Amino acid sequence: MPRAKALSAAERQNQIMDVLAEQGHASVEMLGKLLGVSKMTVHRDLDALANEKRVRKVHGGAALSEEPKGEGDCTFCHSHIPTDSRTKVTLHMADGTHRHACCPHCGLLAVPRLGGQIATVLVTDFLYGRIISARSATYVYKPGLDICCSPTTLAFHQADDAVRFQRGFGGQVLAFEQALNALRAEMTLLPA
Repeated sequence: MPRAKALSAAERQNQIMDVLAEQGHASVEMLGKLLGVSKMTVHRDLDALANEKRVRKVHGGAALSEEPKGEGDCTFCHSHIPTDSRTKVTLHMADGTHRHACCPHCGLLAVPRLGGQIATVLVTDFLYGRIISARSATYVYKPGLDICCSPTTLAFHQADDAVRFQRGFGGQVLAFEQALNALRAEMTLLPA
């Protein structure tokens, strides 16, 4: 039986960030099994991520790092991002730095612009303020209210929350790729 290709440290760390974005925390043992590596390898990967301030190590595992107070300006539209924003997007770059967007509208538009420079994209659940993976979120596009940038695009952890929100405020319920394509089509002046 052929042996699976071993992941590089960067690939393992990106997978760890995806797990933490989904679950908020993970044990060393679970990460080792998921990645097919030893606990020591997981510890080394977590040390590297902790040194970059992307995660914080906790007893037996790791959790997403707390964001510092005050996020500065949006990487796309340059508006100020309030600390308590329920629309904030964090772009974890491949070089270990972070960029922030004021809302999913700007965050999703930044994805094709920054392309391979992005390791992970995290969005904030609009209802509960929980940080989740942009890829796993469900979006309400163009609801009948203006929250941040236009067209308003809001992220939700649970698809049923997005559907209930859409029933009350209108708009379209979209998955990640659909939201990316809708925004790109809306904001592009030139034909594809």
